[in-house]
Amino acid sequence: MPNKELFTAFLNAYQDVDELTLGELWALPTTLRVVLLENLRRVAESIAENKVVREVAHAAWDAAESLSAQDPDVHYRALQSHGMQESYLTQLWQRLPVEHGQDAPALVKWTEQHCPNGPALIADAHSAQAAANLTVGNIITSLRMIGQVDWADLIDR
Repeated sequence: MPNKELFTAFLNAYQDVDELTLGELWALPTTLRVVLLENLRRVAESIAENKVVREVAHAAWDAAESLSAQDPDVHYRALQSHGMQESYLTQLWQRLPVEHGQDAPALVKWTEQHCPNGPALIADAHSAQAAANLTVGNIITSLRMIGQVDWADLIDR
């Protein structure tokens, strides 16, 4: 741990409220690993879901000429029911052609109507991706540090 004193202070403050047993103290390294791995799983799942949604958006654009006027709403509602509509709209906005005429596919018109602030969506997506990358890096660093701690010395304090 980079700051053993801070961690020791945290444990002491916690034990002022409810003292940990020796078994609980020795379970700390394993517990910390489990919590970090669960957080890593959650972040990885989110990254994978966003990738799938981006692929769905790409598939919609690739089939834009054959989509009916109702198909974009159906796709959007299905993704919205899983909380993935922002990633979908972001990817659609990124594929939106700069110039298009009156005979543009229904998906172009739908995207313009449902995604009025595409640059903000893209900025939010980039921020979320940066946060996910930072979280993954922090988890891996923390897992390495847990393995380097002399737990007997730390728990003796």
